[in-house]
Amino acid sequence: MQHYLNAGNRVITVDYVWDPSTPSVALHDDFHARCITEGLIPYTGVSDRDLDEILVIGAGQGAVHEQPKVNSGVIFTDGFESGDTSAW
Repeated sequence: MQHYLNAGNRVITVDYVWDPSTPSVALHDDFHARCITEGLIPYTGVSDRDLDEILVIGAGQGAVHEQPKVNSGVIFTDGFESGDTSAW
């Protein structure tokens, strides 16, 4: 991944740490913090690994790092709006 980051590419990483039967905001926040430290774009996936839904985790659930929402107007530190893939 470092090769792609060094070349100026964005790298999205998914970890399936969200289990709806026993949700852990701590696991979500730890994953996001580690990714951000490494310059990666994190996405917490549901543990069933289907990727058939957009998981929204927010501060209202006690999360330190909010999960980006599609077309939410949230601006990332690189200046792109969540859901904005025009530069990809």
